[in-house]
Amino acid sequence: MTTTFIVCMCLAAVAVAAAIAIGAAVHKASRKQRESEKHRPSITPFHVFLIGFFVAAVIVFFPIELNISASSGFAAGIKSLLLSVLDTMQIFFLNGSFDKAETATAGFGGIGTAYTVIASVLHVVAPVLTFGFILSFFRESIAMLKYKLHPFSDVYILSELNEGSIELARDILSERGKRRRQVVFTDVFEKDDEAIFELVAEAKRLGAICLKKDITELSLKRARINRKLFFIGNNEDENIRQALTMINRCRETPRYNNYNTQFFVFASTAESEALLDAADNGAMKVRRINERHNLVLHTLYEHSVFDTAIEKKGVKHINAVIVGLGTYGTELLKILCWLCQMPGYELTVHVFDKTNGEDKIKTIAPELWAKNKKRVNGEPYYNIDFRNNVDISSSAFADNISALDDVTTAFVTLGTDEQNIETAMRLRTLFARKNITAVKPFPPIYTVVYSALKNKTVSRNGGLMGIDESGEGYDIEFIGNISTRYSMHVIEQAELEKAGMECHMRWAAETNRLEKIAQYEKYEYYRKSSIAESVHSYYMRKLGAFKTDENGNPTRETAVYEHNRWSAYMRTNGYIGNKQNVKNHIGKTHYDLVPYDEMPEHEQIKDAAVKSE
Repeated sequence: MTTTFIVCMCLAAVAVAAAIAIGAAVHKASRKQRESEKHRPSITPFHVFLIGFFVAAVIVFFPIELNISASSGFAAGIKSLLLSVLDTMQIFFLNGSFDKAETATAGFGGIGTAYTVIASVLHVVAPVLTFGFILSFFRESIAMLKYKLHPFSDVYILSELNEGSIELARDILSERGKRRRQVVFTDVFEKDDEAIFELVAEAKRLGAICLKKDITELSLKRARINRKLFFIGNNEDENIRQALTMINRCRETPRYNNYNTQFFVFASTAESEALLDAADNGAMKVRRINERHNLVLHTLYEHSVFDTAIEKKGVKHINAVIVGLGTYGTELLKILCWLCQMPGYELTVHVFDKTNGEDKIKTIAPELWAKNKKRVNGEPYYNIDFRNNVDISSSAFADNISALDDVTTAFVTLGTDEQNIETAMRLRTLFARKNITAVKPFPPIYTVVYSALKNKTVSRNGGLMGIDESGEGYDIEFIGNISTRYSMHVIEQAELEKAGMECHMRWAAETNRLEKIAQYEKYEYYRKSSIAESVHSYYMRKLGAFKTDENGNPTRETAVYEHNRWSAYMRTNGYIGNKQNVKNHIGKTHYDLVPYDEMPEHEQIKDAAVKSE
C-alpha cells in the first residue's frame, strides 16, 4: 500500500507540473493569437490550472479511499475512484473532511506525514480556486447587468481593449451632452498579462464596462438611442470580418437599421474599402477610418502651410521638407500636392528617405510622378525633389539640408518618437545656422510623436523652448499623439463631412438630389474627394484667393484651380488619364484628367459650380 501512496504522490506532482506548463503554453499561444488573428482564446491558463489541480486531487484521494475500502478487486478500484472524485468536489466547495486523510495514512510514518501535508494543501487551495472561478463568472454577469440596466443611454461599443481604444473611451466620456453615455469594451480577458491588467484598471476607472464577449456576440440595446460601434483592433482583417458580421445582423433588424446605428472600422487597405463599399449598409452609417490620412488632413487643416510662404516676383513659394517617406510622409506629400494648388502659390517639396522614395511614388501614383515639375496650362504644378537613400545621421543629410534655400515648413515622419524628436532638433540647428544673420524667422517643424506623456509635457511648458537666457524657441510642433489620433473629432470628422456634403451637392441636379445624398453616404470615394474640396475651398477663402465676377459667380481662374486641385487629388490616389472617354474606378482611370481647356463645357461648369458661394 505504501507503494501506491508514493506512486500517487508522483502522479499528482506530474499533473500539477503539466498544468503549469500547459497553462504557460496557452498563455503564450493566446498572446500570439491576439497579436495576429485576434481570435478570442477558448481556454485560459486559469482553466488549465483548475483542471490540472482537480485531476491531482482525485489522484491524491484515490489511495486514501482504496485504503479505507473494505472490499478488494476491480469493484473496489472503481468505487475508490468515484469516491475520490466526490472527495475532490467536496473540498472545492468547502465540504471536505481532513480526518479521512489522517486516518487512512496513520502508521505509514514519513510517507503518511507527507501525504497529510499534501491533503492539507488541497483543502486550502481548492476553495480559493473555486472562489476565483465563481468571482470571474459573477464579474461577467454583473458587467452584463450593468450594460442592460441602462437601456436609454447612448452606447459606444469598442471591439478591443488597447491603448488607442482607451484614449477614444476617455475622449467619449469627457464630453458632456444631454444624453448619458455608456462605453463598453469587448473581448477583454484580465488574466493575460500585466499590460492588460493596467488597461482594464484604467477602463474601470473611466467607468467603462469590460466584457469577455466578442463584439459579434453582444446583443445591442432595443431602445431608440445612438449606438456607435468601433472596430478598433490591431488586425485589420478581423476588424473587417467583425464589421461585416454586425452590419448584416443589424440590417435585418428594423430597430437597428437606421442612421443612429453607426460603424467605424479602422482599416487602411484597398481591400477594406472595396468590401465596405460592396456591403449593403441599409440605412446605417458606415465609415472606414484611415488613421494616417485623417491625422495628416487634420494637421494641415489646423496648421497652415500658406502662412510661412515666401514671396518672390509676385509668387508665394511653399518650400516644404519631408524627412521620411513612410505612411505618414506619403500621406503628407499626397495632400500637399492637391492642397497647394492655389492662385498665387507654388509648391516645392524636398523628400528625404532612406530608400528610393521616387520609385515608391511612381508605383502608387504613376501619373503624379510623370507630371512632376511639368508646367502645363490648366494642369496642377508641383516640384517634388526626391533625395533618395539618405541616412539622416550622415553628413550628407546635413549638407543637403544646409544647401536648401528658403525652407518654409518641415515635417519629420520617421519610425519612432526618439528618432523624430532628435531629427527635428537637428533640423532646427541646421536651419538656425543657415539663417543666423537673417531677419526672416525660422520655418516651423512638425514631427510625429505618439507618446501622450511627451506631448503633454511639451504643451504644459508652452512648447520646446531653448535653455539659454534669450529664451529662443525651437518652434517644433508635435503631431500624431495618441490622444489626437483617437479623438472623436478626428475619427468622425463631423464638420468636414458636413462641408464635404455641401460640396458634393453643389454639382448635383435637383432631380437626383436624394440619389446624390445616398451616393455620398455609401461610397468613400465621393466623401474623401468632397472633403478634400471643402478643405481647399476653406483655404482659398481664408487666403482671399477666391475670385468672383460682377454677378457673384466664380471666375474662370477659380474654376481652373479647382480643376487643378481635383486633378492632383486624383493622381495622388493612383488615377491616370484616359483618352477613350472612359471613367473606371477599379482601373483608376478618368477621362477628365486633362488640361482644363480640353474638358467638355459641361464638365467645366461643374468646376465652377463646386466653388460657388
